[in-house]
Amino acid sequence: MDQGSRATLDKGILGAHSTTGQLESFNLDTIIDGEHVILACDDSKGCEAPALSTYQGERKRDKWIRLTFPLPLSHKEVSRWYRIAGSW
Repeated sequence: MDQGSRATLDKGILGAHSTTGQLESFNLDTIIDGEHVILACDDSKGCEAPALSTYQGERKRDKWIRLTFPLPLSHKEVSRWYRIAGSW
C-alpha cells in the first residue's frame, strides 16, 4: 500500500477505511563498499527493479541512498530513494 505523504494525508482526511493506492516496489540485495546491504524502497513514486549492473548512488544521512539508473527500453534515467534496511 502506498505510504507516501499524499496517501497518508488522504487517509487522514477521508478516513481509515478509504481506498488507497498500491505501488509495486522491490528491495535490492546490493554490495556497497564491499559490504552486503539490503536496500528497501522508500520513494513515494514506487521503485522499479533495476537491471543487474554497477550503479552510482548518493548516500544521505547514513541510512538513505539515492540510486540513479536507466529504465529498460526507454533508457530514461530515474532517481529513487532507498533506505538501508540490513544486511544479507
